[in-house]
Amino acid sequence: MTAHNQHVVPHEGKWAVRTEGSEKLSSVHETEEEAINRARERAHRLGTTLFIHDAHGRFEHVENIHAKEIPAKKANADQHVVPHGEEWAVKAAGSDKPTSVHKTQHEAVDKAREAAKNQSTVLFIHGRDGHVREQHDYSK
Repeated sequence: MTAHNQHVVPHEGKWAVRTEGSEKLSSVHETEEEAINRARERAHRLGTTLFIHDAHGRFEHVENIHAKEIPAKKANADQHVVPHGEEWAVKAAGSDKPTSVHKTQHEAVDKAREAAKNQSTVLFIHGRDGHVREQHDYSK
């Protein structure tokens, strides 16, 4: 079962909350702070992760709402391949620190895929713009 992670994203000069994997917006807010607070509430209620994007839509920060009681290394976290400067990083959902950094997206995807398969989680591949462009579920 895939978690319904929450994303705070820019939307037409405002800020929106959307559920990962859905194009439909959950809510739209005047300020980023309002959107983050609403997304935190949703993530807490759903027991999922909150992803905050910058004003350009690029992945900026992650908060692991559902794993407060579980140390991150013990939780089977979804894997994200994200831009990291000129390189590509593999980040476990809920972690600010990359698990690994690679020169190419292909290398990062290979590493993240291996981790997602070993942990029976989901792999999310982000584009240079920070948006999720591919999703592979290995939890089944």
